[in-house]
Amino acid sequence: MKCRFVVLAVLGVILLSTATARADSMRCSTEHAACITFCSKLTNKSYIPTCVTNCHTAASNCMRTGCWNNGTGNHCGYLRK
Repeated sequence: MKCRFVVLAVLGVILLSTATARADSMRCSTEHAACITFCSKLTNKSYIPTCVTNCHTAASNCMRTGCWNNGTGNHCGYLRK
């Protein structure tokens, strides 16, 4: 009986931690950081300033609307933090 409780408790902690990880990935700030990282990896350095500006614009819009537009699609449901 005690072993069952421990197993259930461990499963609960795992489920809570995965839910938290998913919530973190659905934040405007997380998408903005990923966008900036992408820009820094561009091979043509002359595109970086435009890329970073587009990241800032998308982040600003995301903070206002909760939707991130990556240029090919609009993804909604982001936390505005």
